[in-house]
Amino acid sequence: NRCILALEKIEGFEYKIFLISGSYIIFKERYRFKGDSEQLQQYLTTMILKNLEKLQGESTVGLDKQDVDQAQIIYSYLKNKKECSYVVIPRNWLKKKELTKLELGLKRLVDML
Repeated sequence: NRCILALEKIEGFEYKIFLISGSYIIFKERYRFKGDSEQLQQYLTTMILKNLEKLQGESTVGLDKQDVDQAQIIYSYLKNKKECSYVVIPRNWLKKKELTKLELGLKRLVDML
């Protein structure tokens, strides 16, 4: 039941962005990034905050075989893609008083690109 933000480089300055909670893709988008890394980091922070309610609402209660299979596919994809970087976002980072930790985690992700 992890929250994960993944960035996959497509070509040039174009990326796929995935926000995942457990076995569910909460947000996905192709994003053309032409600014500096700080601009990308700010965009990611804003996107997470817009989807905060969905992230906080997910739970492991009632998982079935299909949910487990979906999670395995997602995590296998993240692990085996060379052009894909991701960061696990602990749920406590999603609280207002912990947003600095979220921003530092996103900075590390952007710096990996």
